[in-house]
Amino acid sequence: MQDAAILNRNFLLQAREAAKKPEGGLTTGLSPTMLKRIGDMTNAEIEQFSQLLPITMFTLRVDPAALDRILETSKTKPAAAASYLVSALAR
Repeated sequence: MQDAAILNRNFLLQAREAAKKPEGGLTTGLSPTMLKRIGDMTNAEIEQFSQLLPITMFTLRVDPAALDRILETSKTKPAAAASYLVSALAR
């Protein structure tokens, strides 16, 4: 459970920073409303919330086929793989 809490804390801290940037929703996958709420959280609230769940509160945002395509493309065309990943996340 402690590993999940560490991951959750780091995610929330990064989301809070991302909330200050226009691309915050894309980089975190969070809705504008949730991003705003996390952006307003104190360190104490982040610590408290990160400890509540025994699982991570984030998920991979690409399907297995996209993941395979990105990994395969990255072997020969890293820039193309990065572009594909961004386009897959923006959907």
